Amino acid sequence: MKRVLFLFFITLFVSIIFAEGLEVLSFEEDPYDIRGFVNPIKDANGDNCALIRIEHNLSGDVHLIDVEVFKRQKEAGNVVYFYISKWEKAVTITTEKYLPCKYSMPENLEPERTYVLTLFGSGEGEDINNIGVTITTEPAGATVYINNVKLAKKTPSGDFFVAGTYPIRIELADYQIFTTEIEILPPEVEKHYVLKPDFGTIEIVSEPEVNMEVFLNDVKVGKTPLTLKRQISGTYKLRAEHELYVAEEQEFDLKPEEHKRISVKAIQNFGTLTIYTLPGAKVYLNDELISEYKNLRLVPQTLNMKVELAKHHPAEKRQILNSGDKLEIDLMPEPITGTVLVTPDPIDAQILLTGDSGERFTDSGISKFADIPVGQYKIEITHPQHLNYEETFILEEGKVKKIAKTLSKAEMYFTLEIPHELMNDLSITLLDKNGKTVKLHKTDNRYLVEKAGRYKLNLNKGKNTLYTRNINITSQKHPEIVPYYKTYFAPSDGSELYSNGRKIDEGKNLLLISDKRENKVKFKIPKYSTVTINDTLTTNYNSYRLEKYKDYFRKKYGIGLIPDKEAVFYGIRLPIIYSPDYKKMYGFEINPLIAGNVWFYDDENSGDFNGVAIGGLFAAAGNFNGLAIGGFMAGADYNFNGIAMGTIANYTGGKHAGIQIGLVNYADKLKGVQIGVINIVKDGLGGAMPFFPLINVHF
Repeated sequence: MKRVLFLFFITLFVSIIFAEGLEVLSFEEDPYDIRGFVNPIKDANGDNCALIRIEHNLSGDVHLIDVEVFKRQKEAGNVVYFYISKWEKAVTITTEKYLPCKYSMPENLEPERTYVLTLFGSGEGEDINNIGVTITTEPAGATVYINNVKLAKKTPSGDFFVAGTYPIRIELADYQIFTTEIEILPPEVEKHYVLKPDFGTIEIVSEPEVNMEVFLNDVKVGKTPLTLKRQISGTYKLRAEHELYVAEEQEFDLKPEEHKRISVKAIQNFGTLTIYTLPGAKVYLNDELISEYKNLRLVPQTLNMKVELAKHHPAEKRQILNSGDKLEIDLMPEPITGTVLVTPDPIDAQILLTGDSGERFTDSGISKFADIPVGQYKIEITHPQHLNYEETFILEEGKVKKIAKTLSKAEMYFTLEIPHELMNDLSITLLDKNGKTVKLHKTDNRYLVEKAGRYKLNLNKGKNTLYTRNINITSQKHPEIVPYYKTYFAPSDGSELYSNGRKIDEGKNLLLISDKRENKVKFKIPKYSTVTINDTLTTNYNSYRLEKYKDYFRKKYGIGLIPDKEAVFYGIRLPIIYSPDYKKMYGFEINPLIAGNVWFYDDENSGDFNGVAIGGLFAAAGNFNGLAIGGFMAGADYNFNGIAMGTIANYTGGKHAGIQIGLVNYADKLKGVQIGVINIVKDGLGGAMPFFPLINVHF
């Protein structure tokens, strides 16, 4: 009763002095309480526990956390016993309405003894049942368990909890499971945790062979060399495979955040094969046509090889290939042949034998073509004084083809004297009186015909007939045709050549053939005007360029990107680094370097410019008419009519009619005004070269 009254007064006193909260008023040993001695409880080490008796004024239960309680026993009234280890130094006391209260023992505990802890709660307490908790992780997206309760969302996530200390577990794929305790206290709790990776990197290389198939735990993952990132730590079984190599399996452990380099030793399991055969042959390996058959790497096996070639017997071979072998096999198919015997009359006739696969054999007189490939052949027997003979035949295997032929003597022929180079582009047709084409037998420049008669000879280039002539051929009359000719190189494809009003040729290389040495020739060139000249042909193979006639028909329009000293250009040229020049130019030009129409490497042929030229360095021409503005110099090689404005100098090699403005001005002759520091006119006074400062006027 005295103790109860004591607690009452103490409670009243404390409620006046202390603010609201949970407080420990006293802690002392009670020598009269022998419960721990009479009923001892052992701790985890087998030692007897100390006994804590908590007396309080609270309406709810009292608990101890942060310590291991081996037995809790609640008595009547506000008294509760806790059996704890004698080694404990501090406890945390929790109740339903108050925040946890941490308390450090003022003395060392003794086993089997009872200690009294007086606990007082003042005020109405706090709401500790609905405390907000927010959890964030790095990286985000983790699953959080608090007190083994899974939060609804992945991090960042949150929920509400009763105040206290709880176990927390965080899980995220490829990261280590994180566990700790979280203390939840009002008003709210925010926690951030950095997760440790549970993965590493595996680098796999193979020697000496690369591109080996790699299997990790029997799953194909790629070919060597190979780097696999974010591989979960653990034990792995590695297998590498290749058609031509073998390797032993390996097992290894991968730790978190480890870079593991695995080297696979590949052991050769192949041999090499090279097949030598004839060009153009088809090579088969195990009944499969192959295109490459040198240094082939093959697994050990029995090889079936076969080679086929037209007009040859197939060659076959069977061979065993072991690992490490280097086989070199000769497979030469045997040709299938026959023989051709030719006996011509006259005895000195020329013989040409051509086959359907490109074979070509030549000889003269009585000839034997032995062991030549079988197939279809064409034989031609020719002699300058005889008609040609042709025959087509099939040569069979092992057979002898005999050809004995007496050529018919040719008494009718004509000769045509035109260089071989020209004849490569020409075709000859000979028409009889009915307009039918007559067969010709050619030997050198002699053309043989079988019958006498009057004929029409045409020389053709493509579809155009360039030359035509009527000739009479008999055994006593052999026309000799020696025409005049010349090749013209026109400026462009599609140019047309006319002779005496008749279209002769078109293209770029124009050919004129005529019986007349003097010809009136007209050239018609696309996009340009025409030009007519009287030209002299020749019997010598030569060419004639149209350069000196370009003045009459060559003009260009546009921006002028291709130089042409013979052309006339009309248009506007805006800034480009290089401005090609022409014979004459009309228009406007701005250029960062050189504007106008001047050939610096050929001053004598510099062209004329008519218009406005503005150049970053120079603005010049052979003859200039208009306005020239140059960052360094402006002027003309010959005559200038207009205004020349050069920042440093102005130069006119002939007569300047107009104005020169610059630091230094020069002209051979002047009809106008010079404005500058130094003004020079070569023919100013008596042929001397006088200098005029500031301004010079001469008309």
